Amino acid sequence: MTLRLPLAALATLIALPVAAQDLGPADVTDIETVMACPRDQGPDAAYWACLEGSGMSPGALAFARTLAGADDLPGPGFMLAFTELGPVDLADVVLPFLANTNDQSLLVNGADGPMQPQLGARPDDAQSRALMREYPDAMPAFRMAVVGHRRVGVEQRFVISDEITDGCRACAHLGLALSAMVFRDGVLDRVEPLGWLPAGIAAPEALSEELKAGSERALQIALTMRGYAPGRMDGRPGDTTDAAFQTFLTDHCLPPQDRPGDAAIALLIGSPMIDPRDQMTPPDCAE
Repeated sequence: MTLRLPLAALATLIALPVAAQDLGPADVTDIETVMACPRDQGPDAAYWACLEGSGMSPGALAFARTLAGADDLPGPGFMLAFTELGPVDLADVVLPFLANTNDQSLLVNGADGPMQPQLGARPDDAQSRALMREYPDAMPAFRMAVVGHRRVGVEQRFVISDEITDGCRACAHLGLALSAMVFRDGVLDRVEPLGWLPAGIAAPEALSEELKAGSERALQIALTMRGYAPGRMDGRPGDTTDAAFQTFLTDHCLPPQDRPGDAAIALLIGSPMIDPRDQMTPPDCAE
């Protein structure tokens, strides 16, 4: 029998019930240090003593203990990379006592402490509904990742992605689900369902070809994944998409243009969509 998780669970993922911590690059540790301590007896006193004797920073140890006390995660977690985006930052975390999906992205330093990415409710646009009708058993795989970010004033917008599969986590890959987590002053304000995309359409190679061909839909997808809000990813031109594209150009020190040129396309399909840790913050155009 195939185990199915209710789609309502997508909307009920919540912040880990732990206190906020002021994390930074000094709290990053390396995988060799994490894995050097024996794990066969679980995170017992000997395990923590081993970590304390490994030279791990006090902040890294405090973070590991924080996650060990969370209801949503089995055991401690260790930050292997840190991206400062402020006031909410991004951490790449390994959870050595969690089987299979032990590498996760967490949103950290927000008012509610470490937070797992949230996908939100099913979207209600025509393209998403069509994919759902074609595959009635379609469901997200619950392997959510942060793929984009944009900050404007006190508001931060994180783009969250997840694979859509045909009825179970290990079933055929059907596409990509996107949502946005929007924070204000470090507090989660809302989660916006952005849409479900068919398989392959958001791949960088496919987007590059479509952008060069002048595809409005490709432009909307690329902007959405970078943290901008061009409206629905339906291929229909409009002022919302135009405004988002011009803002993207301004943010990345590029001149105004009606359609993406080579430099704009390189930025649209490059990081953070391939590696979400690069270029999550636009350059300083004054430099």
